Amino acid sequence: MSSFARLPRASLVLLALLGAGLALAPSIQGMPDAQVLAISGKEAMASRDYARARARFEELLRQHPKASEATEAAFLIAKAELLAGNHEAAIDAARAFIERHPDARLAQKARFVMADAFVALRRFDDAAVAWRERADFLEGPDYRRKLSGLYLDLAREAFKGYQRGREGDPMDPLRREPDFGRARRFFAKAREVGLPPDEVDAVAHALASCALQLGDPRTAATEWQALLKRHPNAIEAAEAKFGLSRSLLATGDAEGARRWLRGVEQDHADSSLAPLAVELQGDSYQPLSHPSRALLDRALAHYRRFLERYPQHDHASAVALRVVESLFNSDAFEEAGAAADDLLERFEEGDVAATARFRKAESLYHRGRYEPAAVAWGAFLATHPQHARFVEAQERIADCWHRRGVDAAKAKKYDEAIEAMEAFLERYPVHARSAGARKAIGDIEFTRGRVSEAIAQWRRCALTYPGTANGAVALFSAASVLEREGSLPEAIAEYEAVLQRFGNFGQAQQARRALSRMREKVLVLTVPRMFTTAEKVQLQLRTRNVEKLSAKLYRVDIEEYFRKKHAVGGVEALATDIVRPDESFEHKVEGFERYRETQAPLELADISGKPGAWVLTLEEDEYRATALVVVSDVAAVVKHGPRQVLVWARDEVKDQPAAGVEVLLSDGKRVFLTGKTGDDGVWLADLDHEVRDLRVLALRGGHVAFTAGRAPRQVAF
Repeated sequence: MSSFARLPRASLVLLALLGAGLALAPSIQGMPDAQVLAISGKEAMASRDYARARARFEELLRQHPKASEATEAAFLIAKAELLAGNHEAAIDAARAFIERHPDARLAQKARFVMADAFVALRRFDDAAVAWRERADFLEGPDYRRKLSGLYLDLAREAFKGYQRGREGDPMDPLRREPDFGRARRFFAKAREVGLPPDEVDAVAHALASCALQLGDPRTAATEWQALLKRHPNAIEAAEAKFGLSRSLLATGDAEGARRWLRGVEQDHADSSLAPLAVELQGDSYQPLSHPSRALLDRALAHYRRFLERYPQHDHASAVALRVVESLFNSDAFEEAGAAADDLLERFEEGDVAATARFRKAESLYHRGRYEPAAVAWGAFLATHPQHARFVEAQERIADCWHRRGVDAAKAKKYDEAIEAMEAFLERYPVHARSAGARKAIGDIEFTRGRVSEAIAQWRRCALTYPGTANGAVALFSAASVLEREGSLPEAIAEYEAVLQRFGNFGQAQQARRALSRMREKVLVLTVPRMFTTAEKVQLQLRTRNVEKLSAKLYRVDIEEYFRKKHAVGGVEALATDIVRPDESFEHKVEGFERYRETQAPLELADISGKPGAWVLTLEEDEYRATALVVVSDVAAVVKHGPRQVLVWARDEVKDQPAAGVEVLLSDGKRVFLTGKTGDDGVWLADLDHEVRDLRVLALRGGHVAFTAGRAPRQVAF
């Protein structure tokens, strides 16, 4: 409708002015200036000279703001701007008029001017507001129907979608983008204003559809349930039932959704929604989300009914693929493969067929049928050379050949595993898994005790695949095994090769530590216990890269040392270098071999059977080991109370109490009490003060026992 159609009175005035033409000019002589300007402006409007008309009306307002013609002139300025296409100026002028003259007769017409200007600017929301403001003043059905119609037009346009993009532009193609939020608002406003009876159900259906699209399934369900209760046989009934079922599914009411879907399938069998209802019944069991077997079977029954009833439907291939995917996701790989074969009999081409072929190969793979799986992926490659999963299929074929060996090795079928790995390497000599395969052959040989074959395979792996993690591990494994097997020079060479050829891998650090360990000198002397005169004095010596040792023995006066230090510990630290040894000899390490660590007993025949305490030193270049060796038949048990001490001495060789054993007590600062054991080997003494750190030395003819310092742990105190 044109803007003039809403202003019949103004139109008649302008037509009258056009009819009068210049004949009006003489009649205006003598009129007040305000009237002359008003008529002149209207003449300009009739002549479509809207700029001149606006100028006359503005002059009238400046010169005669109180004149009776001023109100109409202010309105006609807005109208002139609208007719001149100055829509923003028209809106401003109309809004200013309404603010200054809210109760004027022309205020409602000014609102229509604003609405027309908003529509011209495609500002439909603002236009609707203007109409709404008009409706607040008008109660007549014509105006409400017009406003409702405007809302419905705006809502349907938004629901249908606005055209976007550019023709011929692949980056921004032509398309329609619905605005369901806007559509929902205007459908609701239309219903609020008042709908024709024949629009009530359609608008309810549209509101429900918008709500579902906007993620509000509960509101959508409420709308559709009310519609179906009100008119169960409405034109929109099939769509409403289907939409309601989708809403219920979205709210988690799957069983309720299935009831409505059965209604669509049974009551609207001829509807295009009937096949979709069958499909959605299957989807309602969520078969792709690992359901129980019982629920999966129900979903599959619906899908198979769909395929039987609607084999030519556009969704048939997708439904057939859903059968495959549902079985595959439930680990029913044999059934999934069979379903893929059924699909390929019906649909040989396209993305669905490609996915089915890929799933068939995967199903065979998961069943351990690697060769048929490789053949199936080969068929995929031949049929779909441009598919996005082409490279993945190539990789999966390689994986099939590799997996044969891996599984055979896990099953301890070692000959079969090696044969499979060699077959893989023949097909894929430079594959990402090739180094691992060659290393695995070495691992298998080592597992079954074929050490030399294992080392050969590991060396081959490192040589064939330099710069790989598996090559580094393989060569380090070879070095480690050679070291354990005693081939120490070879092990050294391999550790050095790891450093040179695989310096950036963690195995290089391990090799560096191994070389340092094997090349360093080790000299460790262990005195396992005290010895009696009836025993051979035999120590433990651990060495590496030490061929011979210079040994020296020094007798120690333990009583003198105890009285000075109030402890036996630390005797080994005596400055023996300035004292002539009591005994000295050269000791050759038994079984010496460079790089090999040896452990052997060291017998001290010179002091065996001789009671006393000895310091032994073993030297080789800058390395030195020192230990205290005690030969004694006397052992002592000490019981200490706050103000009393009991010492019981025992002869270990004669297995009887040791009488006449001299006992020295120290508190760590001084020897404060001495005594001797009686015939029963016991010495009991009262203390005149409490001693927290009691130290005891027992002596008899060179035999010694003590509780202070680092005493041999075999002596009981």
